[in-house]
Amino acid sequence: MKKTQNYILLKIATVVLFVIVVFASGFLFLDKIIIPKYFGEYDIHGIKDLIGVISSLYSSPDEKDLITNGYSNDDLKSGVEKLQSAGYKIEDDGTILEENIDEFVGIGGVELSDREFAAIFNKLLKSQLFVDSLPDLNYINIINISVLDLVVTPDTDYYIEE
Repeated sequence: MKKTQNYILLKIATVVLFVIVVFASGFLFLDKIIIPKYFGEYDIHGIKDLIGVISSLYSSPDEKDLITNGYSNDDLKSGVEKLQSAGYKIEDDGTILEENIDEFVGIGGVELSDREFAAIFNKLLKSQLFVDSLPDLNYINIINISVLDLVVTPDTDYYIEE
């Protein structure tokens, strides 16, 4: 009876050990070979990195951490005043009338700061005036998009050196 009991325990221990070895070798194979091979170019070199990337997909970042150059209502007000002084037709609530859109897209002669431009552009997005003027941006009506931050970095290739 004791031999049979030891024999059964030995078989159970062998199966458990086999499962542990298969799991551990599969884990190491994924961690050291598969993940670096297919995701290494994205700076994901192991299961820990992959889990970090996947978990970041399910967390919402705080906008305050991302927005470095956000605009305010004062920026919208000053931008609208600049456009009004340049002759653009703007309603009292700051809405730019549709007849100005073609001119606004190719704006010239009005100098707006990046924060003023972001505020005005966000107002235009919300009013959906780009639909007819910019047909390539029709997807804006499908998704709810807004501009929170705009950073202008001039490309030095366009400057003429004297």
